[in-house]
Amino acid sequence: MISLRNNLPVVVVAGFIIMMGLYRTVDQGGIGPTYEMVMRLAGIVAFGVVLMRANVFWGLFLILVGFSSVWPSYNAYSQTAMMNILVACVWYYYIVQYVKEDHIDHILDAICFISVVSVISALAQFYSDGTFHYFGLEMSYGDPTGLSGNKNGMSAVMAMAVPAFMRPRRYVFVWIPLLGLILADSFGGLLAVGVGFVAWGFLWGRGKTVVAVVFVSMALFAVFIDAPSGSSRLDTWRLGWDTYLMRPIHGWGLGQWAVVMKDVKIHGLYFMQAHNDVLQGMFELGIGFFVLLLGWFAQTIGRIHDCDKYPVMALFIIGTNALVNFPFHVGFTAMLSVTWLAILEKKLRSSNQIPSSIHHAQ
Repeated sequence: MISLRNNLPVVVVAGFIIMMGLYRTVDQGGIGPTYEMVMRLAGIVAFGVVLMRANVFWGLFLILVGFSSVWPSYNAYSQTAMMNILVACVWYYYIVQYVKEDHIDHILDAICFISVVSVISALAQFYSDGTFHYFGLEMSYGDPTGLSGNKNGMSAVMAMAVPAFMRPRRYVFVWIPLLGLILADSFGGLLAVGVGFVAWGFLWGRGKTVVAVVFVSMALFAVFIDAPSGSSRLDTWRLGWDTYLMRPIHGWGLGQWAVVMKDVKIHGLYFMQAHNDVLQGMFELGIGFFVLLLGWFAQTIGRIHDCDKYPVMALFIIGTNALVNFPFHVGFTAMLSVTWLAILEKKLRSSNQIPSSIHHAQ
């Protein structure tokens, strides 16, 4: 006989799924679409439980995403976002659980190769007359963007490539992504790399020296290449925060920033992303997202002491970029970010102290 007490979490989650199905049946009508929605949600929740074996907070995040994809908003935006997040979580789970330790270098070498190709493409765009022939296609560029869609995207890719070059026998080529940052002409990537180097310096015991070098480098970049200008972002964040406070518990629903903000102009521009992934996560998923993020960050920081420095550097680069741009809302940078975070989790597991996931035996 099945014990209700031992399976109470499963019963509670199943009850929520059934309630969602009944709600949508009454709200929209039609058993077929409701059955599809319930089965999809059940699959997301089931994989979320499995994902806890890689990291408990990632698993809980996916479960939160599943419920937020059907309530309070259920539309094409929420379903597309849910499927994109599911793909990223599957990739994270695969790396953490199945990629061998000695194969991680191959993945990081691939990131290095991507950055090299991107810099070569950016140089070709920089020295062209505004028209660039790419695999037989004629494309026009206002700024060098490498393999990305815009200069902020290229800047993020270059920033995330820097830690991959900080490994033995590769660091002599770190100038390649740094050149890419200059070509991208975007302060956000340099800011992220600067924070990453500061984290690296303090782990290495040279924090004060690194801070001085980073400060001078950022000042020179701001004077001669691209000065930071954040007025439109600040206004976007202020408006986004005020709108979030209208629904602070459950948020507006997965993928709904673009829906809620579609008619809002800030400084004459439409901001279809918040340019701050933490704020957008809270806006869409509610306070639960922030609680899970804090829990994951605390768990991660508590284990970094004996870990390799370069994935920790990547953590701070990705985190900084996520506070001023939206790397987790663009496929290219999202997968690079997830790859780095999975590698970090794997390195943390192999190096130390506390369990990285909650096992059923506990």
